[in-house]
Amino acid sequence: MTDAGILIIAYPLAVLLSLVAWLFLPRKVKVVFLLPALIPLAAMLAFLAGNNGAYAEFTIPFLQVSERFSLEIRFQVDHLRAAMALLVSLLSFLIQSFSVSYLKDDDSQGYFHFLIGLFQLAMTGLFLSTSFFSLFIFWELVGILSYLLVQFWYKKPSAADSAFRVILINKAGDFFLLSAIGLLLSFGLFFPVSVKMMFPEGADIFLASPTGQLLCFFLLISAVIKSAQFPFSVWLKRAMAGPASVSALLHSATMVAAGVWLMSRMAPFMPPQVMTVLALLGLVSLLAGNLAALGSSQLKSTLAFSTMAQLGLMMAAIGLGKAESCMLHLISHASYKAGLFLLCGWLMHALSGQEVPENETDSYSRLSGMLASPGWGKWSLMILLAALAGLPLTSGFISKEALYPEPWHSGNPMEWLLFAGMQAGSFLTAAYAGRIFLVLCMSEKKAAPAFSFPMAFPVIFLSLASGFWIFGFNPFSSEGWLTDFLGIVGHALRPDFMAALLGIGFAWLSRNWSFYQQFPQWLKLVFQEFRPFEHAMDKAGSFTLSLAAFSRKADSSVLDPAIEFASKSLVVAGYFSRFTDRYMIDGLLRVSGNFFYRAGGMLFFQARHSARFAAWVAILVLILLIYFSYYR
Repeated sequence: MTDAGILIIAYPLAVLLSLVAWLFLPRKVKVVFLLPALIPLAAMLAFLAGNNGAYAEFTIPFLQVSERFSLEIRFQVDHLRAAMALLVSLLSFLIQSFSVSYLKDDDSQGYFHFLIGLFQLAMTGLFLSTSFFSLFIFWELVGILSYLLVQFWYKKPSAADSAFRVILINKAGDFFLLSAIGLLLSFGLFFPVSVKMMFPEGADIFLASPTGQLLCFFLLISAVIKSAQFPFSVWLKRAMAGPASVSALLHSATMVAAGVWLMSRMAPFMPPQVMTVLALLGLVSLLAGNLAALGSSQLKSTLAFSTMAQLGLMMAAIGLGKAESCMLHLISHASYKAGLFLLCGWLMHALSGQEVPENETDSYSRLSGMLASPGWGKWSLMILLAALAGLPLTSGFISKEALYPEPWHSGNPMEWLLFAGMQAGSFLTAAYAGRIFLVLCMSEKKAAPAFSFPMAFPVIFLSLASGFWIFGFNPFSSEGWLTDFLGIVGHALRPDFMAALLGIGFAWLSRNWSFYQQFPQWLKLVFQEFRPFEHAMDKAGSFTLSLAAFSRKADSSVLDPAIEFASKSLVVAGYFSRFTDRYMIDGLLRVSGNFFYRAGGMLFFQARHSARFAAWVAILVLILLIYFSYYR
């Protein structure tokens, strides 16, 4: 079997072993849950080490619709897709390692690791899929597993409610993706659905038509909902109901990255009108997410809205035609954002024994000063926040700069608008990144959390992976081993970080202000809760519950009596059938049998003792045979 074949088998095998570990192994043996996570990671590293630049394709038959069209699950393993799959595998392993200690008192830890293994399989399948049909299957699986992970602590009413709202909005995105696939099939474009997400030559004429633009807008809407772009971002804060390790998984480069991945694959085929809308939506999400993060009083919410902003930056860059550079920022963002979420979880875990309201478990007032003492936590936080703010010598600086347009060369007003918006976004990002550092590290000193290697190792590893060296040896260029490996063209960057420095200066000057407590309430309502969508979710939830109550009432009032009546009728019919069979049909047959038996016996007796009688019987039988033969 080839290396790619082993790679495809490794992920289901890891899920199977996770299931076995969950069901059969003792709960006290926590470290055993990590062993299945090493299988796909090792398989992916082996594939990349032994691959000579070629890629492999796999096809799994699913449904033969006709001679011309069949639905198949298709995978392609090239360097870019393999790098994304490796990123998911690495993050999954680090998050599972963190969770061994984070969830050590939780009896459902085996179930958690099983869900993480399934989620890893789904995200890897999504990245490796080359057809819309394959992508849709894993797209749906990612949505279902994100729901299960968010409501992991399902005994909490808030977790169950939040998970319901998360999947409710994501189902709307699934509807638009399925509608786009249906439009492709209705117009005979089987190739993108069943073979590769590529349009045949001449399809640009169709895509420029009103129907083609509608199809592209359906794809765009499904992508922006999955990536929590404004105004569909209201589910993002709800996803915080799960454990911090779940937040690190969903908000780094996995679930929310699915929409960015889809648009980056479709960018070469999108009409200019759709790309313009995508760029503007991304810009609005960038600013809205940063404003929501700046006005948040909780660390996890700040990081969640920061994810929305960073994904908005990527969407805007894709709209500008920088889809390849967007992949660099997706990889860079994964390292420092996952590290920040895990660090937040470590701090919350240290304070988990205190009695506080549920909505204040990660408030800045609680976490203030916890990293004021020198240590690995403080230095890791400094590196991760520097990468988030886009400061030099970090991966965030290189990947963000690669996304900025250069309007002074083109003179395009749209590029000027996007450039100004991205600079404003960089200012806001640095402002709340500086605020986090000042609150956690520069406030009145508190007792530092106890050192825990399973928790410390992932955070330290991700902070080290947030340096510029993951791209190459030049801190002011995206050229290096990573771009060479991915086949992306890198280039030297203009060291433009003035907006980030101004943001940090603003955070420093406003550290003693009541600015954050007096942050305009309407901005919080618009960017953090967005009341129209909250109202729509409430109505949709109420309608769903009413529909469920009506179905339950109809079941008890209509279906149950009907089924009971039908069953009793069948019982009565059975008794009647039994009576008819036993006393009528069986009786008639017995009477007929006795008659013919006795008549035959009499005839046989007479024929045996009288030759004349036997002759007359033979003549009568012969006459009857001739008669019936003639008149047949």
